[in-house]
Amino acid sequence: MPKAKIHAILRVLASGPGSSPVSLGDGSRREWRRVLDWLDASGLALYFHERLKERNATDALPPEVLVQLDERRSKNRERVRRIAQKFRMLNDDFHQEGIEYAALKGFSLVPEYCPDASLRALSDLDYLIGKDSLARAEKVLAARGYTLNMRARFPQCWWTQHRGEEFIFSVPASPPTKEIEQYYPEAPCPVELHVTAGDLGGNARSAAVSELAADRLARREWEGAGFFSLPEPEIFVGQARHAFLHWALGSIRPSWLYEIGYFLRGRQDEDPLWEAVNRLIDSDSPLAEAVGIMVRLTSLVFGQVHAKAGLWAAALHPAIQRWLEMYGRGSVLEACKGYDAGLFPRSKLMLFIQEHYSPDVQTALGLRGRSPAAVRALRGLVGPGKRTDLSKFDSVRRKVGWFASRSLHHAGANLRYFWELPRWRGVPESRPRLAVRREKSA
Repeated sequence: MPKAKIHAILRVLASGPGSSPVSLGDGSRREWRRVLDWLDASGLALYFHERLKERNATDALPPEVLVQLDERRSKNRERVRRIAQKFRMLNDDFHQEGIEYAALKGFSLVPEYCPDASLRALSDLDYLIGKDSLARAEKVLAARGYTLNMRARFPQCWWTQHRGEEFIFSVPASPPTKEIEQYYPEAPCPVELHVTAGDLGGNARSAAVSELAADRLARREWEGAGFFSLPEPEIFVGQARHAFLHWALGSIRPSWLYEIGYFLRGRQDEDPLWEAVNRLIDSDSPLAEAVGIMVRLTSLVFGQVHAKAGLWAAALHPAIQRWLEMYGRGSVLEACKGYDAGLFPRSKLMLFIQEHYSPDVQTALGLRGRSPAAVRALRGLVGPGKRTDLSKFDSVRRKVGWFASRSLHHAGANLRYFWELPRWRGVPESRPRLAVRREKSA
């Protein structure tokens, strides 16, 4: 079964270079195809490939599977090289135009979260900019052939607690239709501009002005190219919150947790860093919940990651801790195609968590609302869209197939929810429903 092999792969990823021999067992070609689907969807394919090479254990894979992973790594190296060129050019353009920015995710995570950029499947370039720089940034992107593809507003954004907007720019190209295309050098690489809006008090001054103050930005170097990012504590908290929002919406990539775990393991004894992280989350209860949940999920999927991580997890509501022990690991693994979720996915079990938060905390945590990925997919299906080579019949067939698959998914998820409900209700609570709160970490 693919599930058994996926668990074996996770054990390999959680182990060190000198661990016991790798054993993945036999399997049919169809089974390995599903495992590769899951590795691609999870973002772990290249990390797994690299770990096998580090342990001289590539013979644990069937030869044809190893060849496919080798091809993925080779293509992704070239893709990262091309994206890095675009990244350098845009950074230089922003500098020449006097645009203050902070690069988010992507290259800002190397090497602290990822030792080699070619191990990450880069899908886009993300920047945080001030609202007063938006027009100039659009001009820069237009000169490089990018056009505005989508604009979205958010009550709170993953990198900050302020309201914000996201502008997605892309070069006209056919979007990827298969997970494997994420490694192709020629696959599109959109640019996302994240703009922080004024505060809720009506202050028109952009909150990003203070966030992008020159004395706060961190100057970084990657392969001889300089760029700016947020301070290290804020990168960690931002990554945790970003992963949390996708997890709450059922679209998390396990590779994000793997990278968080890599960072935590590498920074065990840096007390000033963790004191700064605590200062960020101690004054923000929903943010502290998100960090605690993500660190605990990282431990459940990839093993113990940090001696002090238990402090954040221990501050969680007991009902949340119980949910994570019962369903947490599966909620991460089932989010990716190829895992044996069957006809009864766990997605609706998130409702067990929601009922322990007051409505305002649910909103702050991002537990309410439709998945952005689902919204984008729906818009692409029902909207006018762009002209393609698909016939009208093929277009209708795709729409009907999408709605049918989503209907089956929700029907199965509802049955799973009602099946699990008696088991969940059978464990008594030890605390009342959560309001906004935070127990300070030591």
